[in-house]
Amino acid sequence: MSLSFEEQINNGNIFLQENELEKSIGHYEDALKLAATTKQKIDLHNVLGRLYQKTRNPKKAITTFSTSLKLYEDFPKNDILSDKASIFNNLAAVYLETDFYLAIENYKQALKIYSTITELGNKEFYPHLANTNFALAEAFSKKTEFYNAKKYFKAAITLYGRLPNHSANELKARALYHLGNIYTEEFNLFDAKVNYAKALALFQDLSLKDEKAFTPFLAAVFNNLGVTYKSMGEHKKALGNYEQALKLYQNLADNNELFLPYVAATINSLSILYAELKNYERAIEYGHRTIDIYNRLVDSNPGEYTHYLATSLHNSGLFGFELRKLDLAEEYFDQALTIRRSLALKQPDAFDADFCATALNLVELYQTKMESKVDLNLKAKCLELLNDVDGRLQKQDENRPVLKSMKSNCRYYLDYFNGVDIK
Repeated sequence: MSLSFEEQINNGNIFLQENELEKSIGHYEDALKLAATTKQKIDLHNVLGRLYQKTRNPKKAITTFSTSLKLYEDFPKNDILSDKASIFNNLAAVYLETDFYLAIENYKQALKIYSTITELGNKEFYPHLANTNFALAEAFSKKTEFYNAKKYFKAAITLYGRLPNHSANELKARALYHLGNIYTEEFNLFDAKVNYAKALALFQDLSLKDEKAFTPFLAAVFNNLGVTYKSMGEHKKALGNYEQALKLYQNLADNNELFLPYVAATINSLSILYAELKNYERAIEYGHRTIDIYNRLVDSNPGEYTHYLATSLHNSGLFGFELRKLDLAEEYFDQALTIRRSLALKQPDAFDADFCATALNLVELYQTKMESKVDLNLKAKCLELLNDVDGRLQKQDENRPVLKSMKSNCRYYLDYFNGVDIK
């Protein structure tokens, strides 16, 4: 027995409430075949478009939303402006995964409509106007089109500030945070600091009401303030902000191991900061903590974290070398080299340069050891490493300064060790 239009809609609504999206889609599609009016067709196309979007069917979502926009042409303009803007935003979100320029075009169409509505005095649409500016800014930011990203983030921040009762403080804080990230990328450190500080104040206020929801944001802002102050040479302030970030990330990780990589990254930042302060003992201490965490992460996800482990081992080798703890440094370099050799075997384009960096540091360490005692075995090890490095570097066509420097160092060490006379 065939169901009526109303029954199909009712069944679709029931399955939607139960989060059985595929079943709800089936009923709404059947209802669409029975729709008698343009309004019914529009409403069903909009519901189906969002459901296709949720169930990761972008082609159907685009087709459905586009059909909805065509159907709107049969309605009086003033009655449908806000609905059309919403559809343009939905289309933009779908296109964002496949066609950046169509996504931008649809966001701009939505922005134009919301601007028109608010200019007519409809202040209730300020949140929609602000959110569309935010979405445009995020889209431009992903494509590193920072001029436009800053423009729309700033517009969103201004609009969020007009909303009553601080109802949009979360989105305003997020926009300020993103703006800080862009200024960091542009190395505009003062403006980065200012925007992070504003975001921090808002997130701190929000966390008083919902600590669980906003602690990750607080930790991220503290971390980025640490990065900014470090770049500005204000190491004491950088240290304080990194420590705040670490405390928050550690608390989060105690309840959810998904935050463990953030703990590792922040401890690593502290390790590097202590090295810059010439406190290599603390640098090694924090480096060892980083290594311990990455070892745990590698056990569960080697593809994601093995190269981070190698980098931490390499850095700890450098810190040990600075302290002239040569045996300790050699141990760290050896472990890093073993991992980087394995990574380079699978992905030479990605990891050959890392292998060469560690190998050259190990050669420098062996050279230091040989200053007190000429050792035939060390000479042989160095020449074996240097010939390997030379072969890898010859395949690198890039003119990056770091590669040029490594090629120069490799030639120097080859001449040096070939000239060492064992008697």
